[in-house]
Amino acid sequence: LDPDSLGGEVLTPAALAAGLRWVAANAQQQGIRIANVSLSVAPDDELAAAVKAVRQAGVLVVAETGNRGAVGPMEAFPAAVPGEDVARAVFPAGYLDDVIGVNATARGAEAGADPQLDVGASSATDVAAPTYGAVVLAVNGSACTLQDINTSWAAAEVSGTLALLMTRYPDDNPAQLTARLFGTASGTMDDPTRMTGYGVVQPLEALTRPLRPGRDGEYADTTSARDQSPRARAPEPEVDSLASLRHIALWAAILGGAALLLALMLRPVLARRDD
Repeated sequence: LDPDSLGGEVLTPAALAAGLRWVAANAQQQGIRIANVSLSVAPDDELAAAVKAVRQAGVLVVAETGNRGAVGPMEAFPAAVPGEDVARAVFPAGYLDDVIGVNATARGAEAGADPQLDVGASSATDVAAPTYGAVVLAVNGSACTLQDINTSWAAAEVSGTLALLMTRYPDDNPAQLTARLFGTASGTMDDPTRMTGYGVVQPLEALTRPLRPGRDGEYADTTSARDQSPRARAPEPEVDSLASLRHIALWAAILGGAALLLALMLRPVLARRDD
């Protein structure tokens, strides 16, 4: 990586809005179905309008919910505090219904690792994904292992999962694809949290669970493919109605044998006493 490539102007909400407007204008011609935004800026009316334009073009917007201490809006959140919620500071994830907000988990990191040292708690979180230890492929063909808990990378992972879902279910609209993503996450739709939303994304479940979401994204069937194939159980033990009788007979035989052995051992002694 060229260190000079990391320089340049700080990204502004206006610049991000311009990029998203281009996506909205070219989505149909270019076949764009996902806009991954692995970055965050402050709120802006122009940005909000651009996000809505992208959604109206049928493109899903996936965005990070915020890395702690990063340049930008998260500078105001250098450390976790009780009841923290960065949703109203980190955008475009903060645009809620128009964006799929993604947080990162500590899965794969050292035991006891606290993700809130790296990422913020946000009510804009819809789902989460692990990033620590993930292997990525660079554009030059080389691979490297990620060593951080990072919402930017988590957003990219979720975008990749959505791309797989689009391939598996080509006729699904954005609402249906989102329903598959949320409905198969590790948590529950009834109790989202600020750290993982509806839960950690489960790509295999999302691709294989037989959900049937309607065009509005609603569905009733949440049965897992694993639930349809019951686990094999060990055979029930047969009831032995004679077990107690055999138990008594065994002890009787043992006691009888012991008595016989004792009698044989005492016989010479008793014989000498009679003489």
